[in-house]
Amino acid sequence: MPTSFQLHCLSLLLIVTGLVLPLPSSLFDHAKHVGFAESRSDGTFCVAIKNASLKEGDHVDLVVPDARQRHLNARIAQRLTASCAAVHQSDEGESFYTARPATQEQLPLAVSFAIVGFSGKFSERGGRIRADLDGDGILNSFRSCTSSEGLHLTVWSGQPHRGKRRWHRYYYLGYDVEPTCSDADY
Repeated sequence: MPTSFQLHCLSLLLIVTGLVLPLPSSLFDHAKHVGFAESRSDGTFCVAIKNASLKEGDHVDLVVPDARQRHLNARIAQRLTASCAAVHQSDEGESFYTARPATQEQLPLAVSFAIVGFSGKFSERGGRIRADLDGDGILNSFRSCTSSEGLHLTVWSGQPHRGKRRWHRYYYLGYDVEPTCSDADY
């Protein structure tokens, strides 16, 4: 494991040479690098994440939790001073950004997972997106389920409910839905 001094020196070298390298996997923090993205009618996304250091042009990976999950690429367009979510909701310390998708393919009209600071590979198997976000050798899974009035978005090490839950966010929908979550999702 590199020391903070070694990482600092590497960062300076990269700045001087103009190279941009991904965040070392050992530094991936689910709390700071995972949030949610809400699609908007203008073709952009509202990104809500506990990370105030994102800049215009930063890469965002989106995982769309449809029945057949999809992975999309986007870029931060601007930081916002207030919530951009359709139904005002925010967790303490959350920052808000507008993000633009890399392509104008059929965009989801839904809530997606937003992942920043990750440059590894996303893979799809059996309709599910997986990625080893923190470099521990275990693929993370993305799960979405409903409670009576909202969505529970979760990221798991390994399979949902069998592995360790690494991240959770409740997203209030503002209307009643049929619950699909189990106790392990909360």
